[in-house]
Amino acid sequence: MSSILKVDTIQDQSGNNIINESGNVITIGASGDTITVPAGATLSGDLTGITNLTMTGDLTVDTNTLFVDASANAVCIGTTTAQATLHIVRTDVGALNDGNSNGIMIEDTNCGICIGSATTGEGHIYFSDSGDADVGAVSYFHTNNFMQFRVNAAERMRIDSSGNLLVGKTSSSTATAGIELRATDQVTITRSGNTGLIVNRLSSDGELVKFQKDGTNIGYIGNASADFAVSNSTATNGAGISLQNNLFVTPMKGGSKDTSSAVSLGNTSYTWKDIYLGGGAFIGGTGTANKLDDYEEGTWTPSATFANDSASGQNGQYTKIGNVVTATFNIVFSSTSFGVQISVSGLPFTSHNVSGSNSAGFGRQAYYDGTSTNLSLAVLNNSTQVDLYENATALQNNSDKILGKNLRATVVYRTA
Repeated sequence: MSSILKVDTIQDQSGNNIINESGNVITIGASGDTITVPAGATLSGDLTGITNLTMTGDLTVDTNTLFVDASANAVCIGTTTAQATLHIVRTDVGALNDGNSNGIMIEDTNCGICIGSATTGEGHIYFSDSGDADVGAVSYFHTNNFMQFRVNAAERMRIDSSGNLLVGKTSSSTATAGIELRATDQVTITRSGNTGLIVNRLSSDGELVKFQKDGTNIGYIGNASADFAVSNSTATNGAGISLQNNLFVTPMKGGSKDTSSAVSLGNTSYTWKDIYLGGGAFIGGTGTANKLDDYEEGTWTPSATFANDSASGQNGQYTKIGNVVTATFNIVFSSTSFGVQISVSGLPFTSHNVSGSNSAGFGRQAYYDGTSTNLSLAVLNNSTQVDLYENATALQNNSDKILGKNLRATVVYRTA
């Protein structure tokens, strides 16, 4: 046997409606009333149209699909043990977008969750401080497909649509200041008017930057004590240089600086073109006598020293290595005889004053009109003059061997 009780309204003893049905709407209690559901009771079916729902204590939805821990002020998804204000656990992780992935999805179809923006296609996670929603944020902009990271109310980093990580800039370009970690396996640093890269090694000496080819070390930049070092290897056959604070550049071998007589500059197959020195070169030793500090080539004009000479065809060349001069000349003396010693002046450098000798240099061969003679030449001390001799006798200009003829000779002497 079954019974049916049909009523529209149930009231308490004071006449207040407890349950009231009006059309398809059933109202339980009145404003300000407390409705208590006994422990263990279950509400089933769909509850819709609830404007406000206030609860004290925990809330459990489908075991651990959603659990609100009232004592910890935490929300759990997939677990009932909160370890953070929002704790999400998922064990059946599937492929992205298959509905089973672990994570948080922020989807904007019509700026539904945009904060402080009216642009369609943006998603934001804000980290606020005292109500300031723009202190920090992670945002995705679907229009240009880039991810933005904001710190202290300003963009500090971005991942653009090509996968480039940009720091301090918003576009990938070496003309714009900032740092790029490019998706093409390249790092670029651009800074205006200041240092672009600082590499610091603490404690020990050694490599600061290592270079490799196909995984094999080919060189490094580092330090050797307080000095800057560049080397191709720390192996025994590795060559390098050390740039020292005392204005020296020294060779390195096997990673050790200040290596002496072990590293060559060029070789027999590959030579350097030119070397420019403002000082000298020490050759074969480090003493003063080993220093070559002067090399020069040029021309000079020889002239006859006796009066009324009408010499012609004068020309000369010289090479000066250190304090030694090799000078060649060509001159045609006149055919007029004056009976005086024949001399040539105009040497390019003044000769040294040799103690105990009248000459600072000599010439042992002379030619006139292409014929060898037994003439000799002597460079006078502390002068630019060369005297001519024949068989140790001063050559007079009345000699038919020299007058009117083309004389070519070479002298070697020491400068002052």
